[in-house]
Amino acid sequence: MFRATIFLRRDLLPALTRLWNPVPQTAFNPRPFSNATYLTGQTAGLNGELSVAEPVLKESLPPSSFVDALKEMKPNHEDWSRPAPTPFDDLVFFHTELLWHQTAGPMMFGVTKANNSVCVRITDYSNSVPETKQLTRGMTWLKIPVTKYTHLAEPECLSRCQLELTAKWSDIEPQPLEGPPPLRVLSFDLECLGRENVFPQPELDPVIQISNVVSILGDPAPPFIRNVFTLGTCSEIAGASVISFDDEAALLQRWSEFVQQVDPDLVIGYNISGFDLPYLLGRAKALQLSRFAFLGRLIDIETARVRMVKYTSSRGSTRSWQDIPLPGRLQLDLMHYVRWEGGPTSKQGLSLNAVASRVLGEQKEDVHFTAIRGLQTGSTDTRRQLAVYCLKDAYLPLRLLEVLGCVAQYTKQVHEKGIQFNSVFPDYDDTRTEELARLAEERGGSISDQVPIHAGK
Repeated sequence: MFRATIFLRRDLLPALTRLWNPVPQTAFNPRPFSNATYLTGQTAGLNGELSVAEPVLKESLPPSSFVDALKEMKPNHEDWSRPAPTPFDDLVFFHTELLWHQTAGPMMFGVTKANNSVCVRITDYSNSVPETKQLTRGMTWLKIPVTKYTHLAEPECLSRCQLELTAKWSDIEPQPLEGPPPLRVLSFDLECLGRENVFPQPELDPVIQISNVVSILGDPAPPFIRNVFTLGTCSEIAGASVISFDDEAALLQRWSEFVQQVDPDLVIGYNISGFDLPYLLGRAKALQLSRFAFLGRLIDIETARVRMVKYTSSRGSTRSWQDIPLPGRLQLDLMHYVRWEGGPTSKQGLSLNAVASRVLGEQKEDVHFTAIRGLQTGSTDTRRQLAVYCLKDAYLPLRLLEVLGCVAQYTKQVHEKGIQFNSVFPDYDDTRTEELARLAEERGGSISDQVPIHAGK
């Protein structure tokens, strides 16, 4: 295979894109599962407060009742793919991310109102500062007239998106915001089998379960995909699909294919950038799975760590996590969101259980981490208990995402700062980006500060 490189201008986009203002868009903050209130700015706080409909947040379930909750969640789709595209004229899509490809140039990713994934390759971009100043900020609706784009056939495609086409930047028209974008959201969680009194290490300790729930942002219906990949046989779970494997390598490779087939716009979880994603990549490397690390939308670009992000909180403590982009997809770690967006004190706690209890009035399943080995090595029924625990750990971040209005809050920052969604980092330095933009212009209009994401095989 060829080797290609893509670039994400996380540092330059804030300074360069704020100078062009598309059609004014109303900031939106959703209450859980409510289309009507998506534009009202009503969201839950990290302590569980909500300006209206407080009982919605506090209708809690006992810790052991998620089995019953799953039974009520219907339907559960076995077909993981997006709906097939239907004929259309003008292409209207919600722009989620902008990447630079070494050979193809700028690539815009997004989703249509019919929930089809889109990749638009810009053909007339000259890489100059004046044009970069006109780049649309992320998280906006755009339109390309029917006579202004060209469809690409599969041999020419560089992405896994359902629709890939070329268009001139000058032909792309900003559109007003129309409520919540129909983002396909994947929330996942994993369990691994650590040794006694030793924190799991991907070089040695196997992944034994990966749970997944998929929903459409703002849709009041339950997640329409609910499944768990298990190492070893597992009893059935009403309301969820159990997919069992005898071999860990087969489990991991099938999960990678699952992500590609689901094709999420947004990937979330709780501490996924601090644990789950790094662990999965490390474990796949230990098992020599050469085709695992293709979790983004670009066909031959591997998923890999770009950098370790470190910042100092307002309380003086140093925080860090691994920046692992999934090219073409948005990513949001609920733990970092809670910590950063006016997060709780150390006394309140940052664990998923503590945050879910405060915000949702719900708790994790009653399984202590010391019991995981016994549940995994027990029977099909004990592995079922572990699977329900794992499923709820994927479900709770999805609930937090909706109740806290995380996408709305990040989108507000995107619009205010003129940046991309995946550029909303605690280490964002506005002064530095302004300086980079000035230097770039002084050097004749070329943009030299590019951050390579990864070189694919």
